[in-house]
Amino acid sequence: MKNKLFILFLIGCPSLFGQDTLRLANQVKVVNIVDRFNQITGPDIHCGDSLKSLLAKMEELSLLNKELTDRNKVLSDTLQKFKQWLYLSDRNFIVEKYGETTSKTTYTDEQYQDFRDNYFLKKFLHQEGAVLVFFPYKKWSINLSFYQEIDDLVNQYFNHKGSSFKINAYSDSHGSEESNLKLSKDRAKFIRNYLINEKKVDARDIQTEGKGSKSKERITEPDLDFMNRRAVIILNKN
Repeated sequence: MKNKLFILFLIGCPSLFGQDTLRLANQVKVVNIVDRFNQITGPDIHCGDSLKSLLAKMEELSLLNKELTDRNKVLSDTLQKFKQWLYLSDRNFIVEKYGETTSKTTYTDEQYQDFRDNYFLKKFLHQEGAVLVFFPYKKWSINLSFYQEIDDLVNQYFNHKGSSFKINAYSDSHGSEESNLKLSKDRAKFIRNYLINEKKVDARDIQTEGKGSKSKERITEPDLDFMNRRAVIILNKN
């Protein structure tokens, strides 16, 4: 169902973006007509036929512009409703599948795809340019080979002299803060070791921090607590 709606949205997009081009073209026509009107109504104003012709064109363009404006509003409203529906739909999907405290869902390639393509997660976490790594309940290791975005960051690292990595890791609210802090540090350390051993990143260019479950960046909604089992990899370019 979601795919079908997305296809319909893509089909509608050209019409949405085409409105501005058409409206601009009509505005140019109006300017030309006004210029012509000023020429006609110069010294000699006895030119009824020419004025009637211009008036007809003006009325035609006016109606067309109104139609385009109305259509654009409908498409814009539909787009906003679609985004709201997709946001809520993807939120429900990911909560139902991964929201259980001790979710037995295996964090494999399927989980990676679910999280990577989730519209809700992108909008809710909105950490542009960063790579988000999600961990299973009470675990500090995961198969990072699924995270293709890490390779992209590593390539940028080697192409930008002086760049460095910052890894922030968190945990959910279950358990003591002491154990959660250690868990988050272990998660950050695990990614650090992966970058050093597998991607040959200089250890001096990696800074890590385990923030536990009490940081200001924590997600407070109870049904989204599973999203706190994450690490954020950021590449700082100097």
